[in-house]
Amino acid sequence: MFPIEVFIAYTTACVLLVLSPGPDNLLAIGRGLSQGKLAALVSGLASGCGILFHVMSATFGLTLLI
Repeated sequence: MFPIEVFIAYTTACVLLVLSPGPDNLLAIGRGLSQGKLAALVSGLASGCGILFHVMSATFGLTLLI
């Protein structure tokens, strides 16, 4: 088991990384501001599908081949 200070620092870093917007979020926000709600929704769903594809391919070991 590791010290509580390491656990707190690690948990804080993880929370900050999860809360910070990534490129997908910035794309959806930018399209939403410039083109409307539907464009933001489509961008978010397309990013989600891409992430889902990556997760599924990693699950089945296909990323070793790519």
